[in-house]
Amino acid sequence: MRQINILKTRSIASIVGITGITVILSSVPSLSEIFQYDRAAISNGEIWRIFTCHFTHCSINHLAWDLIALILLYIFCNQLKIKQSALCIALSAILIPISIFVLEPELIYYRGLSGIDSALYIFLICNLVQLTIKIDDKSGTFCLILFIIGFIGKICYELSTHQTLFVKPTIDSNMITVPIAHISGAFVGFSMSLYCKQ
Repeated sequence: MRQINILKTRSIASIVGITGITVILSSVPSLSEIFQYDRAAISNGEIWRIFTCHFTHCSINHLAWDLIALILLYIFCNQLKIKQSALCIALSAILIPISIFVLEPELIYYRGLSGIDSALYIFLICNLVQLTIKIDDKSGTFCLILFIIGFIGKICYELSTHQTLFVKPTIDSNMITVPIAHISGAFVGFSMSLYCKQ
């Protein structure tokens, strides 16, 4: 019991820390530029940008959507699996920018938590699917599969329109959607749910 309380305290501290860092870096444009994903800068050795790009955002609207989703998903994921939720965030935070670097060579800049949100979303839904199958709740399983289909539909929309579904870019934000970030995040979330099943 004591160990669970320690994990919950660390978990709360982590999400508060992520929120604070994200708000600060996204609110100060000069800091956002130093910490965003910048392909040329990463190629020149500024490796920290691989991790810190998630804390930067293009607009207040972008920041609000990403941060609210992260906090809610993290709370729900922690009800199921505390350690694995943190590991899901850490792995997706590393894999997403590496995937962008390898698979999107023309993409110069990237900002946002939406890829990590995607990882947590798929991690949560897949764990809930496993739970509903275990307790033989067929209607629950069906509903959760609809959530997965909805996510796939969102990715297809982004790939076909090159626009985000939820966040509307402002004129001065220069924001574009990066579906590979969401696909990479989903891959991590799915992989982590399979790992947790073992």
